[in-house]
Amino acid sequence: MQQIEPTYLRYVYDGLSRGSISSNNPTSLPIGFIGVFEDEFPSSMPLVERMSILNRLAIWALLKGPVSIEMVTEVLNEHPDNTKSLIDTYSKWFNSPEPGKYVLYHDRLRTYLLQKLSEHEIQELNETLISYLEKALSDEKGDESELYALEHLSTHMLVESQLDNNYERFHEYVNCLLY
Repeated sequence: MQQIEPTYLRYVYDGLSRGSISSNNPTSLPIGFIGVFEDEFPSSMPLVERMSILNRLAIWALLKGPVSIEMVTEVLNEHPDNTKSLIDTYSKWFNSPEPGKYVLYHDRLRTYLLQKLSEHEIQELNETLISYLEKALSDEKGDESELYALEHLSTHMLVESQLDNNYERFHEYVNCLLY
């Protein structure tokens, strides 16, 4: 038997439970795994709203580990209620491996979200994240942001350099750590 993606099964189970999917109507099922994600962004959604949500979720896709709502709020420069609302709206896409910290639950979801953006948009989001993490390191507060930066900033800079954007910064950062 062909292995079925657990996310797809969860979507079907939840849809059957809520009545939004009928077991007698197979056309109500999304087409494959990507269809599950596409259903969250219907064509009737205004483009500005869709892009705003995708950009905010893409920050979560770029993150390399679980972080708090407060940290993402600072990165996105938005009100904590907006970040909390995003997680509540898309709660089935998040795991909480530690109390008060969240991470997107699946690499396919990360890939899907990042593919919806242009290379330039991804570079801008990654640059926003890098700038925030560099500031966290210089502030030396010993908080979550600084700890995350110590663990993952080099990876974010590597992504930036692979996109042919600011290789020198990555090179300086790595060499500074070595000496």
